[in-house]
Amino acid sequence: MRFLPAALLLMLGCGAPGGKAEGQTCVTSQECGPGLLCNYGVTPHVCAKSSTVERQDLTVPEDMAVPVDLAGADLRGVDMTVVVPPDMTNVTPPDMTQVD
Repeated sequence: MRFLPAALLLMLGCGAPGGKAEGQTCVTSQECGPGLLCNYGVTPHVCAKSSTVERQDLTVPEDMAVPVDLAGADLRGVDMTVVVPPDMTNVTPPDMTQVD
């Protein structure tokens, strides 16, 4: 006898069996029906077959449009042609002991 009220309560708590239809407002995609998702690209969010992405401004900022001029930079005494890799032959990580 307890099974029947529990089953009815469970069915009522689940909501509509098919979920929300296309164009209805949503918070998560789980609310939407089969084959639909919650489109966060529009406001208010609605169930849709595909998501839309808001256009972003991808123009280069003014301060990044012109490369830095290093013509007057003082690089005397700096040899930029030689790159010496660090000595990694005898390195012990701080959390481990060296194994010989």
